[in-house]
Amino acid sequence: MPTLLTNMPVSPAHMPVVHAAQTAGWKVIKSLGGRLETNLGNALAIYGAPEIVRAIARVNRISLFAPPANWPKHLPTEFQAPDARGSTADEGISFDLAPEQGGFESTVRCFVLDRMVVTLSPVSHQGKSCRVRGKWSAPEEVYDQALSFCEQLLGDSRVLMPPAFALDIGQMAGGDWCVIGGTAAWCAHIYSCSPAAILNVLLRSCKSASVSHEEAQWLDE
Repeated sequence: MPTLLTNMPVSPAHMPVVHAAQTAGWKVIKSLGGRLETNLGNALAIYGAPEIVRAIARVNRISLFAPPANWPKHLPTEFQAPDARGSTADEGISFDLAPEQGGFESTVRCFVLDRMVVTLSPVSHQGKSCRVRGKWSAPEEVYDQALSFCEQLLGDSRVLMPPAFALDIGQMAGGDWCVIGGTAAWCAHIYSCSPAAILNVLLRSCKSASVSHEEAQWLDE
């Protein structure tokens, strides 16, 4: 039986994932970040506030995987936002809280597992949040175009990426799509993504066993 570790108390933003884990029959452990006196096993996932997740991982010797902040600038130029091309900055662009302020026609969050999009959510469209009366939605073409762009990106062997993460993409004024940034799955806002689909992403975004050489490049710093 898989185990989900999360922070205590559970915030409303994280509750859908906790409920999905409980519905799937997972064991859920809530922690303030201390040492857990239990055998967690290898089927383990963490989700919650980043500072608590890192504290739980550190004291329990769990490895966390995440794309570095400068990941977008290492992508082939056709996938980069114009502002990132030729940039030497170490910080990537993030729209985790206010994507509608990023100057994109549309923005979308995707959860990626082994180079496949398992669930996605529109975040903003035409400068406004896609959340209306508590629900997230966008025109159908936004979903179709986002998935088409992700197929190109994730299918390109030149693109290196963690085994599991949250991918943020945007449509520019001219209609082309680009990568805005990557976010650790274990702390990423899900918007209207499927909580049940995210569970397997979370399982792959951390590891309590030894880390391979290929995985080591994606360790959260």
